[in-house]
Amino acid sequence: MRAFVIAILAVAACGYPPLPSNSDGGVGDGKGGGKDSGGGSDGSAQSNCQVPASFGTLNPSTQMADYYSETSQDPEEYDYLGQLDNDNPADYLYVQLVATYAPFGQEVTAPVTITIPSTPDDSQCGGCVIIEADCPDCFNNGTPGSTYMADGGTLKVTSLGSNMVGTVTNATFVHVDINASNGATTVVNDGCTTKITSLSFTAPIQNGN
Repeated sequence: MRAFVIAILAVAACGYPPLPSNSDGGVGDGKGGGKDSGGGSDGSAQSNCQVPASFGTLNPSTQMADYYSETSQDPEEYDYLGQLDNDNPADYLYVQLVATYAPFGQEVTAPVTITIPSTPDDSQCGGCVIIEADCPDCFNNGTPGSTYMADGGTLKVTSLGSNMVGTVTNATFVHVDINASNGATTVVNDGCTTKITSLSFTAPIQNGN
């Protein structure tokens, strides 16, 4: 798959080079008590985790989207990245839509409503929803401290015109490692989870080819 503007999202899914795995499992950010209430989270902290228990309701103002047309090697694809908080380093939401993987056929189309499957699998999802935690300068080749993939909730994309527009609702996330060679996804089972009650996004689509 094509690299998103940021190398961290040279990504993931669907049979292409995924997000970098974290050799230490990403547990612990040196803060002792997990994330605090800054930047739009609800203040719930999890010891040794790099995310709050919940991000609550969000409307990211710093965001971007890329479009990649189909090539002989890669299917059509849309990528979104939005900053979730003002922590340093911050957390980011990544949404990836890839043709030929459910629910899409040969083209990515909108409007579309995707029920997020309960088993995270970055190698097979056509609508992947991921949180990159503690990612310094994530818009410019930053590497996340840990990765969380959605295992519940709903992704709705209403437009793929000049803007990529959609919502994520009642999404739950679990800490995962993603194999860099094939996208195989392993749940870390360290008790670190998070959720997004509601998030709306609108980002101008750039040509990523």
